[in-house]
Amino acid sequence: MATTYEEIRSFMDMEGLKYRMSDDGTYLRTGFQMYKYRGATGDDGIPLTIRLSEDGEYLEIYAPAAYTYKDGPNVGAVLQTLLMIQWKTKLIQFEYDAGDGEIRPTVKVPLEDAKLTQKLLKRVLMGIPRVIDKYHPAITRAIETGVIEFPQEEDDGRLSDLMGALGHIEPGELQEVIAEIRRKRSIDGVWH
Repeated sequence: MATTYEEIRSFMDMEGLKYRMSDDGTYLRTGFQMYKYRGATGDDGIPLTIRLSEDGEYLEIYAPAAYTYKDGPNVGAVLQTLLMIQWKTKLIQFEYDAGDGEIRPTVKVPLEDAKLTQKLLKRVLMGIPRVIDKYHPAITRAIETGVIEFPQEEDDGRLSDLMGALGHIEPGELQEVIAEIRRKRSIDGVWH
């Protein structure tokens, strides 16, 4: 059961995501605003490319040139950091082009005889920015200094404090807070 760009666009429309089709019709482009990640030019957005191949039976979503590191003393630390991120996460793989130094986070989905669902597409589209934003400091540290160091993964008390505070909010107020968070994410979360 192959998928099509039309089906993908339909799912993206239902999620309220902005996108554009390439002039030659071979890929879709979307993107997300980020909190920690900064591209090579300092912008706070990460572009994503959505590409189908094998008659729609193979879906690939990637962030082209999310990072660049070519021929330097920290290449071992950079590659090790990327491999460790792959180990820590379920979704992301990294591709590295030694020719030009491009580092590209990617998710590849062999659909074969499976049907693409809106839920699966959303998980992949949202997964790349989440993982990159979380591990951006570790990736840039490896690129810039050769040091392999990851952010602390344990709850430092902020989540516990938030959960405790939410317990004191009236149900109607809590619904308003959740609606505001969703509204803000849908406006701020989509890169224009």
